[in-house]
Amino acid sequence: MLATPISCSVQDVDLIQQSLGCQVVTFPCIYLGIPLHIKRLRRCDEQMIVDKVAARIPKWKGNLLNLAGSFGSARWAIGAIDRLRRSFLWSGAVSAVPGRCKVAWSRLCRPMVYGGLGISDLYLMGIALRVRWCWLQRTDSSRTWAGLPCQVERIVLNLFRASSKIIVGNGETVLFWIDNWLDGLPMEFLAPNLFKAVPRRFHSRTLKEGIQNSAWIKDIEGL
Repeated sequence: MLATPISCSVQDVDLIQQSLGCQVVTFPCIYLGIPLHIKRLRRCDEQMIVDKVAARIPKWKGNLLNLAGSFGSARWAIGAIDRLRRSFLWSGAVSAVPGRCKVAWSRLCRPMVYGGLGISDLYLMGIALRVRWCWLQRTDSSRTWAGLPCQVERIVLNLFRASSKIIVGNGETVLFWIDNWLDGLPMEFLAPNLFKAVPRRFHSRTLKEGIQNSAWIKDIEGL
């Protein structure tokens, strides 16, 4: 068993070791074969993913495929993996020979009912999975990571907002500054200049907390 503490004091780490009797490791670490870090991964950290994909593709089998039928990483890493997949599909070699890619890759990534082969678009699939993180964090409190901040890219947050509807209720699970609870829009869109004045540490304030004693006013920088 391994424990990877995040922002823990020395006393907390000692307590973890004494209670669990496990080894404590630090970031970056490997989980399910994927490098994890509290900061943005370096290119060398993600290169290992590309290398593993390359090692698992049996290039010689690519020549046996019948052309009638037949995975948040950085964009460069996704592109490198896609090049390996294209090469496997069209030529069974390390790199595809120009002119042998008979169909555009974007078309092959379409579902079969739309004329594609149903090959996963790694970039879009990654966005969808991270949107699911946002959803589970807000709807399933039993998740061990549900109380942690969900740091995602802007495109992921915007997609989550656009595809979800906020029901205020008692306001304990609605975020005052982030969620689209007021006329279907978040504060960032309704009052962008006001939102810019609110430090990020207050973005996790719930609607109930913000309304009580007008606490949201105190969140504004300088007040």
